[in-house]
Amino acid sequence: LQGCRAEDVRRIILTASGGPFHGHPEIDLTTVTRAQALAHPNWSMGEKISIDSATLMNKGLEVIEA
Repeated sequence: LQGCRAEDVRRIILTASGGPFHGHPEIDLTTVTRAQALAHPNWSMGEKISIDSATLMNKGLEVIEA
């Protein structure tokens, strides 16, 4: 996005693997426990990064960094 004019950007598509909640389209995220959010099926990234990933906060940070 750097060097682009805001009016030239029509949309931004963020992607995510689904993490520990992949395959649970009806899950009530208000009831998710810390342990569930930390149980990423593919890799161990440490607690902060795992929680940021599970809540998609990492995607917000990626947009800010861009």
